[in-house]
Amino acid sequence: MDPILKSLSAENELGKDVKFVSMNVDKDPLIANEIGVQGIPTFLIMKDGKMVSGMVGAKPKKLFKEEIEKYLNK
Repeated sequence: MDPILKSLSAENELGKDVKFVSMNVDKDPLIANEIGVQGIPTFLIMKDGKMVSGMVGAKPKKLFKEEIEKYLNK
């Protein structure tokens, strides 16, 4: 999934306000537990410090882009 996320980030199609952050749940199990990660990979969409959407499992680039766009400028 890393190449897809890097591609979306590099393209900057989603705007400068979109940031992609990753974490290693093996190194940060307390944080993973706190935010409810139950499967890997888990993708969370945060807006204004709150989780607004989440997806578990590998997904195509188009789906990531569509899901993120739902929360832009709203």
